[in-house]
Amino acid sequence: MEPREDREGAEEILLLSRDERIRKAFRDCPPDEMERRTLQVLLDNPGATGIELSRLCNWSEAAWRTHLILVCQRRRRILWPGGPEADETSGAMISVLVDYDPQRLTFRIKPEIAAALGKVLKTG
Repeated sequence: MEPREDREGAEEILLLSRDERIRKAFRDCPPDEMERRTLQVLLDNPGATGIELSRLCNWSEAAWRTHLILVCQRRRRILWPGGPEADETSGAMISVLVDYDPQRLTFRIKPEIAAALGKVLKTG
């Protein structure tokens, strides 16, 4: 079986801490304006639902979550060293950045990466 393209360079990336991976992912692929908006509204509104986050961006109900999935997919080689498994859903890909509460349907940026992500958004 051939190695997946996402696995190229995974060994070096695996040696990085999560904070270092976040910084590298966004340094190598700087966020565009839509991505900045998606991430900033999450940082500014911890514990909000996806619908609330979408409304804060003036988007339709599911748009915020879709944009966050796209943020992660663009950086999957670094955020998911070795790549997610083939059966991994797109929605699960966001778990590298957020904690999701299925009972309350709320999202929070992972506390251990909030500072690193905040720095990325301020420097861009």
